[in-house]
Amino acid sequence: RAKTRLLQLFDAWARQGRQRGVRKGQAEAMRLRCGLHGSREVIVTWFQHRRKLMAARRLCLVLDRADARWIGEEEWMRKALADQHLQAMFRRFAEALDQHSTPSQGSIVLRGAFQSVLALVWARQQLSVVLGRLRGYFQPWFLGCWPQSKWPLLSPEDPYFMQAEIRLRVMMSQLDSVRAQEQAPSLYKLMQNSDA
Repeated sequence: RAKTRLLQLFDAWARQGRQRGVRKGQAEAMRLRCGLHGSREVIVTWFQHRRKLMAARRLCLVLDRADARWIGEEEWMRKALADQHLQAMFRRFAEALDQHSTPSQGSIVLRGAFQSVLALVWARQQLSVVLGRLRGYFQPWFLGCWPQSKWPLLSPEDPYFMQAEIRLRVMMSQLDSVRAQEQAPSLYKLMQNSDA
């Protein structure tokens, strides 16, 4: 009987040992699984953070490229005022206009109207952008900016350049018709004077 009792105790102790080993194995497996799961979460979190960081860098690059393509009013005004071709064109226009104005008004060139005209060009373009957006038209311009180029106003490749040329032709033809109407009475008077 003592021997059976000892065998039963030994079996119970062995069972407990096996169960302890099984539990220890399960605990080790759980720890490894949790550790791998935790590592997976760390890796996923790191990749998400990295992806956001890369997206932020890409956004910065895009914004830098856009910023390099556009200039503000002060820089545009400085470039336009310094452009010799634009100044020469304005002087020719002002001299032609001065011929039609009264001498008491003084010369447009001497009154420093070049900067005022440039300010009006800037304001007109910005107003065009705003009104176009309000009407729902696509506007390839940023409000408060002008495209960066070697040309002070519009580059010949710009579609707005062609529109400006068309408007200029229309305005010149209107000015020519007004000038012809103004000269018609004087030609009539010259013909009368020559007949007399």
